[in-house]
Amino acid sequence: MFGYLRFLLANLVLLSHTGTNPSWGNVGAISVVIFYMLSGYANANIFTNCLNKNKIKNFYLDRITRIFPLYIVILIMYILVLNFYEFSFGFLEIFLNSILIPCNYLRYPIIPVSWSLSLEFQAYLLLPFLFRKRLILNLLGGASLLIFLLSNLSFLDKYEWGYYKLPGVFFIFIIGALFVLNKGTIFLFIICSMVVLFSITGMTLIELGIINRGGFQSEVLLGISLGILLIYLLKNKRKVIFDKELGSISYGVFLIHYLFIIIFSKLHIGHFLFNVIVIIASFTASYLLYYLFEKKITEWRIKKS
Repeated sequence: MFGYLRFLLANLVLLSHTGTNPSWGNVGAISVVIFYMLSGYANANIFTNCLNKNKIKNFYLDRITRIFPLYIVILIMYILVLNFYEFSFGFLEIFLNSILIPCNYLRYPIIPVSWSLSLEFQAYLLLPFLFRKRLILNLLGGASLLIFLLSNLSFLDKYEWGYYKLPGVFFIFIIGALFVLNKGTIFLFIICSMVVLFSITGMTLIELGIINRGGFQSEVLLGISLGILLIYLLKNKRKVIFDKELGSISYGVFLIHYLFIIIFSKLHIGHFLFNVIVIIASFTASYLLYYLFEKKITEWRIKKS
């Protein structure tokens, strides 16, 4: 069921970028936070499998081959298409976008959503070292939560440290990982309960105006609570038909949809029809990229890990 969930989240990000949001909040920001937690959960599972096989290097191989092949292909597509819209990119800009890691520090990354993928990849690089040092993992999680709290209370920039930068959201990845690392323990129950209580309380104080709203505070807090609930509900569910395929296609939808928003923004059509066209184009392109290019890589990657 996680494949269906990822596909839904990718499309919610898409809709948020077409301006399809409820009167309250931003569904894309909520989805990104849930993605963070799912990434922590998935990475802990992959790491555990690699550790059992005594092949830790396969963890990095799995993450690199999951992220970069399709990312580079779609990055090239953005560069080629945007060239027709009189965007020009220098060598340094292309290089920095190609290595992905600094994208959430770039003012305008070529693929607009790559900032969050960059943040995820930064977490991927750190987590394997910390999975084997649980005390440090827990301490860093607490420190990250403190940074997030300080940003929510306006001691730090709300956007930078409460959403866009790893130190302020690293604890979200760690919570997802704890579902694997501390499976069935009282520690997991206590941590998750405390975080949900903290999130709901913080969101309530923000919406009541007691804490100044800024950035995507309420959305992040809601995403944290929903992420914990969804992982708890879905972690033991059996895989259903097309679950793996939709999970893989969701990555392409997440990366490529903004390109179609740019392409079709020149059409003078209604908002609903615009959304339908962008969704269909994004799904079709992602489907073709998966079955013509990415599927073999995915099969090899899963076999290795």
